[in-house]
Amino acid sequence: MVLATAPENLEEILKICRQLNVEAAVLGEFTDSKRLVVSYQEEVICDLDMEFLHHGLPQRVMSATWQPPDYKEPGLHPPADWSKLYCQVMGHPDVCSKEPIVRMYDHGVQGSCRLPPFSGTTGDGPNDAVVLTPLPGYSCAVVISHGLNPVLNKIDPYQGSLWAITEAVANAVAAGANPQELVLIDNFIWPFPDKESLGALDRAVDACVDFVNATGMPFISGKDSLSSTYRNKDGTMLRIPPVLCVSAFGRVADVKKTVSADFKSPGSSIILVGKRNIDEMGGSAYYDLAGYLGTNLPRIDLRSLWQTLSSVHRVINTGRVLACHDISEGGLADALAEMCFGGGMGARLTLPEGARPDYFLFNETAGCFLMEIAPDVNCYELFAGVPYLEVGYTVTEEEISVFQGKERLFGIHLNVLKEAWKNLMQKVFHIPDVVSSCRQ
Repeated sequence: MVLATAPENLEEILKICRQLNVEAAVLGEFTDSKRLVVSYQEEVICDLDMEFLHHGLPQRVMSATWQPPDYKEPGLHPPADWSKLYCQVMGHPDVCSKEPIVRMYDHGVQGSCRLPPFSGTTGDGPNDAVVLTPLPGYSCAVVISHGLNPVLNKIDPYQGSLWAITEAVANAVAAGANPQELVLIDNFIWPFPDKESLGALDRAVDACVDFVNATGMPFISGKDSLSSTYRNKDGTMLRIPPVLCVSAFGRVADVKKTVSADFKSPGSSIILVGKRNIDEMGGSAYYDLAGYLGTNLPRIDLRSLWQTLSSVHRVINTGRVLACHDISEGGLADALAEMCFGGGMGARLTLPEGARPDYFLFNETAGCFLMEIAPDVNCYELFAGVPYLEVGYTVTEEEISVFQGKERLFGIHLNVLKEAWKNLMQKVFHIPDVVSSCRQ
């Protein structure tokens, strides 16, 4: 990074860098010559007029166009075999456990990690963000989280980018971050900027602008790679899908108020918080398993999102939240299973009467949360003014059972789901099936 500072503050800045073991060097100073002068070992190697530097190269004028894709909406019916479908969703590449990949890197971050990527009774329950305490002796902590969804970007770069930003922010808030203190960084990984990809890029940037205007969260930095187009040996062009990866950075004033995603106690209430339209299933793992993309993808309501984020943070700050997990790929069903994996306990879920059960379970609207709350807490008072629904409670038995009204739709043991969730990456990385071995 390059910093600019008044001369009287220079020594204090260098002192801070030395304390944090960060290299820093003085590169130069501002002058009134209106020229950029660079020297090396007292020899001038660059002397450019600033007017030429800023305006000497004529700007290109490029054309952009974007045509909404015409993907079909599938005529799906609720499944006959719920357990099979649940396992298929949990094993989907976008949903399955990424633990072998994470374990390849320094996920402990020199011992400063207070909320690791995985936790829970067996250490493999995923969390939404990492929480670091880089300053020994201080209670404050740094929160880092990410969000992206290339599938939704393929359908609509605007809605897909809104989803990515929302996921990054929701991940941080679920871990205890204050949404008012979050800042964002964008990373565009895009094909070569022809008309079509520029049109998609324009819509993605519009999503960033609209999110900032609605929430006040600034993008403080970013990166773009507008060159991810390759030529095959036969001369055909290969374009990667347009991807916006968003990172969120914030702080937790008291690291003791950090919340993990694993369930803590049987008999707790499971609360769904946030606004979603369960009919918006486009781009979901559920659709993909049926061979469809769809166009009715999840749309983020920015007006209600800020209220939801603020409410979730406020409730976490009261200390009444035992566990919190945001909803993303795989929907509510995946979030619930992961919370059960971490807690080593099951759940009994009751779906609302009249709601389509498969859509209710597998809708992937970002900015929604599953929260574990003690059974004696008045949720009406906690979540006044935001959409919420009590959907079930935790149980000692390691099974997820789902009801709608008095009808029991299905029940499935956690080990069965966990095998499906871990199986793909275990095969890729040639890891023994530990879950099956433990059962035997």
